[in-house]
Amino acid sequence: MFTNLQTISSYSLLQSPTKIKDLVTTAKEKGYQSLALTDINVTYGLIEFYQAAKEAGIEPLLGMQLEVRGNIQAQEVFSVTLIAKTNKGYQNLLKLSSLKQLNEADFSLADVSHHLSELIVIIPPQKSELHYLMQQNPSLVNQYVEQLQQVIPDAADLYFGIHASEKEMTDTQQVLDLTRPYHLNIVALEDVQYLNPKDAFTQKVLKAVSEGQLIDKQTLSESETQVGERYLEDSATVAQRYQNYGYQQALENTQKISNECRVTIDFSSVKLPKFEQSKYETSAEYLKHLTVLGLKKRFQTNQLPTVYAKRLAYELQVIEQMGFSDYFLIVWDVIRYALTHDILTSPGRGSAAGSLVAYSLKITDVDPIAYNLLFERFLNPERQNMPDIDLDIPDIKRDEVIAYVYQKYGFDHVAQIMTFGTFGVKQAMKDTLKVLGFSQLEANKWSQLLSKTSYQSFEEAKQSNPELVKKLNESSLNQVIETTVTQLEGLPRHISTHAAGVIISKDVLSEKVGLQKGAADIPITQQTMGYCEALGLLKMDFLGLQNLTILSQIIANLHSEDVEIDLDQIPLTDQKTFETFQKGDTDGVFQFESAGIRRVLKKLKPDSFEDIVSTNALYRPGPMDNIDTFVKRKHHELPIDYPDSSLKSILEPTYGILVYQEQVMQAAQALAGFTLGQADMLRRAISKKNTAQLAKLKDAFMQGSLSHGHSREVAEKVYAYIEAFANYGFNRSHAVAYSKVAYWLAYLKTHYPEAFYASLLNSHINDKEKLTLYLRLARQAGVKINGPDINVSLGEFSFENNEIYFGLRAIKGMRRDFIKAILEERQSKPYREVIDFLKRIPKQFLKSDLITNLTYSGFFDAVEPNRKKILAKLPDLLESLKLSGNNLSLLDVLLPKLPDVPDYTQQEKLIQEESVLGTTISKNPLEEVIAYFKKRGAQDVANLQMNQTATIVGQLTDIKVIKTKAGSEMAFLHFVELHQPFSVTVFPQKWQDYQYLMKESGVYLLKLKTQPDRYEISQMQLILENVKKIMINKPNDRAQQDTK
Repeated sequence: MFTNLQTISSYSLLQSPTKIKDLVTTAKEKGYQSLALTDINVTYGLIEFYQAAKEAGIEPLLGMQLEVRGNIQAQEVFSVTLIAKTNKGYQNLLKLSSLKQLNEADFSLADVSHHLSELIVIIPPQKSELHYLMQQNPSLVNQYVEQLQQVIPDAADLYFGIHASEKEMTDTQQVLDLTRPYHLNIVALEDVQYLNPKDAFTQKVLKAVSEGQLIDKQTLSESETQVGERYLEDSATVAQRYQNYGYQQALENTQKISNECRVTIDFSSVKLPKFEQSKYETSAEYLKHLTVLGLKKRFQTNQLPTVYAKRLAYELQVIEQMGFSDYFLIVWDVIRYALTHDILTSPGRGSAAGSLVAYSLKITDVDPIAYNLLFERFLNPERQNMPDIDLDIPDIKRDEVIAYVYQKYGFDHVAQIMTFGTFGVKQAMKDTLKVLGFSQLEANKWSQLLSKTSYQSFEEAKQSNPELVKKLNESSLNQVIETTVTQLEGLPRHISTHAAGVIISKDVLSEKVGLQKGAADIPITQQTMGYCEALGLLKMDFLGLQNLTILSQIIANLHSEDVEIDLDQIPLTDQKTFETFQKGDTDGVFQFESAGIRRVLKKLKPDSFEDIVSTNALYRPGPMDNIDTFVKRKHHELPIDYPDSSLKSILEPTYGILVYQEQVMQAAQALAGFTLGQADMLRRAISKKNTAQLAKLKDAFMQGSLSHGHSREVAEKVYAYIEAFANYGFNRSHAVAYSKVAYWLAYLKTHYPEAFYASLLNSHINDKEKLTLYLRLARQAGVKINGPDINVSLGEFSFENNEIYFGLRAIKGMRRDFIKAILEERQSKPYREVIDFLKRIPKQFLKSDLITNLTYSGFFDAVEPNRKKILAKLPDLLESLKLSGNNLSLLDVLLPKLPDVPDYTQQEKLIQEESVLGTTISKNPLEEVIAYFKKRGAQDVANLQMNQTATIVGQLTDIKVIKTKAGSEMAFLHFVELHQPFSVTVFPQKWQDYQYLMKESGVYLLKLKTQPDRYEISQMQLILENVKKIMINKPNDRAQQDTK
């Protein structure tokens, strides 16, 4: 019987096409009873392999091929194969992988001999130091063996691999000659790198991707017939080959090693780290102390209301019984750090807002009793699951909070979580074409065949795309592409870091999951999130939320103007804030920005915080179907129906519609007498479509309803109602918490628009589309936006005296180091003039494009309003400054005077500003035109409603003419209303009537009809009804209409 002891998988990134599942399935088919996985330097695949092998009835041997410095040839790197004998050996294996992946410097086996116990150590026949010495310096072979025997803790665990093949017979004999004097163990070692002989070509493609190389033409031409040798042969075939060569002992030793290696991986419940504190004997007592103290501070009283005291005692009892006291203390400690370091956290996320303990500890900022939230939705005492408290942190502060956790719990106890970037269909195609030497033009043609939609698999792409199938069948080379892309699909391509997850462990992580370097200073696990959780490790999600950054900056902006904002004191009954929601003026407001939800707000006209929470919960796939009914019932246009009168108090706040998951639980409690824990299990069973559990729970629901005096008819009706809506219900705790963030932003937008927009603009300073939108909205809100100013502007948008100054980072082409140099030099004294500025900035920034962009932006306007004057002599100015160096006398001679030339026209300045800022700062003549026609009934395009007729002023920027199927011409016209772009559809008859009027840059009075777009009904289409050209004689003259 043969056991393969050296096998790599696709987790040796870009070295093998073998997926773990396929490896185990193939090994089973080929007669293997045990098998080793030994990826190169990493342990990524070991947990997945362990579980898959056990399920298939194969004994998994957990190993690794470790690359180490030579004991003698210290300047070279060699391979050694390690396999864990016991759990201690497995820990050592993980430790060695961690050392390799965390440290840049290589180490030798001698350096890590203390981590080699309980490990089988195999010196492979190739790529080993022994092989190198036998080839290059045979006189050192004996020394090498003697040193190695001293390094390995137990000589019985040291093996020398041999390979049964004709071309390696000489090498094998040399190894066998060493065994006698040194009593060495030998073992049969096959180097398996893929599953089937033809996979060799795919492996070459992977390696070419890794190395940035091309597949040579000969390899490509032989791809159909080429077979590799490093595949997984039948166990019996391999065994026979070694017997034929007379290597019986080496063969038997594979089974001996297999029998000796027994690792058991513990997949158990979470092992929480102990929260260190000395004030109380137990964590539960300390938690109780903190929560009671915290809740009393909330109420500013020593006597808690009875309902709160009872709820708190109940929650603490459940938490202690389930063993989660330390978990809450760990989360509390993180929040405490944030709050004491002026780091804003969200009011809550997910179901955690339903916990009074969390509220008392300031983990959340939502009173679960006031908002009728359920603890059991968060932590169900009838289901042993970890509580899950996700923490929202300003995105610019996330790294700081994680660093605190890392410092508190220490290296080897905190890590971020690894993820894999895999080959999707498009990436697999792109990489394959690149290594096969296709030109960019040819690659683009292939890409276009895959660009129409996002395919989940190459097979799906072929099924839905006849053109792709036709292309694949055009040549044998294209069929090679097809085969290769299919094999690459789904393989890991690179590692990355999980967006939120952080592991906190009481165990040493380098011996539990393995560690490696992450992008930051904090290591990442060698296992993905699912396997980390399966191993019982505590995962916490730290999510960077941009809207919290915006909130923090608004508060800071107002603080600089001596206005203090306490978010907790913002009234949730502010009428002006409700008007902002009612108008759908929620651009920049968390979760309420989309055009669709803004239309809902305009129809609903929310006049309470509860309406905002309901809208947030309803505007999602599924519940969205109930929005019209919800709106009509709110406005008394439809009667409110309840499935049963017993549910009225539960469903009344949402006008008889089941909106929240908590309402499902409350309904089961009210009608059937379920505990909230049972009710949560019913909710979950419906959501997960667990038919077996549903059958039991439905029976219990029916029995409970009957025993509480309800008829079977009512019980059936209510159950059917719950079952129909439960799958769409939203988590009320989450909706309340996130709606608070939205409300705070809307309140600040309403009452402090300048501070709001300054922060919003900074958060989108690199997104030109958003930046342009928010600049336009800020102006519409009456906020004064000042252009870049040589002596005022900072790197980002700044807020001063209730005005906003353009940030230098928003100017096209501006480098951070240039901005830093400008600001640092300005600290000594203001810039007096353009030449003074050019003299004082570092010489490496005296570049025409940089200074031109600054000029176009209006940066120099405060010291020289004539922009043309600056640019007319700019090349001479820059040349003089460079030639003079630091010689001021020479500079005075060389420096040209700025010429007296007429400035650019207003229109030219607007074009310049648009080119470098993405918007305009100077006064636009179109403003007066729009103002004139607004007084006569014209509207803003942004305020158009579906299915209405309106008059709009717009400047034509682009004309696109197409032909209909009938051969008639129609057009799509692109306009801009100051800073708001919009498109108008002109059907054939109207285009025939008005095309003679339409000229780019012309200004028009448009009569438009709005209707749902035929392809996307949630989008609005603007249809031309009538048009008149507006003649602008001079910027200050009254606009006149052309009445042609």
